[in-house]
Amino acid sequence: MNRILILIIVLMVLPPEQGYAQRRNIEPVPKQSFSLDAEYLPRGFVGDDIAITYKQMYSQMAPKGEYESSDQYRVRIAKAVEKYKDRVLVFRFKPVHMPGLNDDYALYFPSYNADDQELTVDIPAKGPSDGKEVNISGAVTASRYTARNRFGASATITRYAGHLYDIVFEWKPGKIRAKIKIPPAQAKLVTDRLSMLFIGKPKIKKEGERMVESYEPMGLAPTMDFPYEDLTRSHQISMDIISIWIYDRVTMKVLAKVSQ
Repeated sequence: MNRILILIIVLMVLPPEQGYAQRRNIEPVPKQSFSLDAEYLPRGFVGDDIAITYKQMYSQMAPKGEYESSDQYRVRIAKAVEKYKDRVLVFRFKPVHMPGLNDDYALYFPSYNADDQELTVDIPAKGPSDGKEVNISGAVTASRYTARNRFGASATITRYAGHLYDIVFEWKPGKIRAKIKIPPAQAKLVTDRLSMLFIGKPKIKKEGERMVESYEPMGLAPTMDFPYEDLTRSHQISMDIISIWIYDRVTMKVLAKVSQ
């Protein structure tokens, strides 16, 4: 009884946050600093959360409302664009892998040339030669069901549903590729520890447009040859990419910086 009384008194004296932190043994998370000149990233650096960033931007750049005049809409969008156009965003590439749908865009496959002692990393991006789209992250669930056609043949369909967060940007034609000079012994260590950052500023393609867009699922019907159903909703931030970094997520050393 006495122990319980003492514990209650201690928790009443401590501020709520402090009491909770002591009970859960949680240390406060230090503010993460970032510099474009950095050779190492802060330990545990994750950058900006694209889902949170998108929702904040969309709340200010939503499509024109039913009871909103055209002038009110233009003023609102212009104000939001002015707020975000000079903000440097840092997004870590950590997409959702949906096997069968995005195998070429959710993973990157390094290759090493021992003769040149050079590690090559192709950054997975889709789109036309001068425009790129990269899935940064998302929240997707997968489920399966059996479907039959009119001839009685059956197939197991994988259905993906959720939200994907992408960035779209202009880039010079060709693949986005990083080449890293590194000895074989070090290459063996870092190949499975690579991570990627996309660094840039939100932008509009032309006057009056928004920096963010949201797209409904395409709703393509699955087939026997393509037993996948994609019900994911896509959310995009248009950006002007400053640099793409490749780094070792164990040592946090920046191995390459790719720019236009």
